[in-house]
Amino acid sequence: MRNNEEKVKAFIVNHFKSFDDNSDTSLYNRYDENFVFVGSDGNEINGLGSLKPVFESIRQDDSYSTKHNLLNIIVREDDPNVDYVVATDIRVDYALKNGKKLSIPVANFIKIKNFKLIEQKAFVDFLPLFKALSE
Repeated sequence: MRNNEEKVKAFIVNHFKSFDDNSDTSLYNRYDENFVFVGSDGNEINGLGSLKPVFESIRQDDSYSTKHNLLNIIVREDDPNVDYVVATDIRVDYALKNGKKLSIPVANFIKIKNFKLIEQKAFVDFLPLFKALSE
């Protein structure tokens, strides 16, 4: 597993780097067509076709930029339905157009099969970002 673990970690690091780089279109190559995103509130976005417009809206919002700092990545291979289950501990740094900066902690549980993301559950409190953007 050790060799695969390093490959999976590199895959996850590259994934979040491409999310921060708004011009990187390879981001979507990492998703399965039937990808499911589950937010902190339990709402789901089903399918890559539904996810793209949401992500593009976020990535094109010029009121802030992001930098995902991966603090911890844990890789498991004990789910018989997928190749890997990955837990991430991330600090997302936001640089707002109004000059403010803030960091928000995020936890993700990501399921990967054939090096495609098939499910991601994100746990994040966006309230500090919304407040900062409205000031």
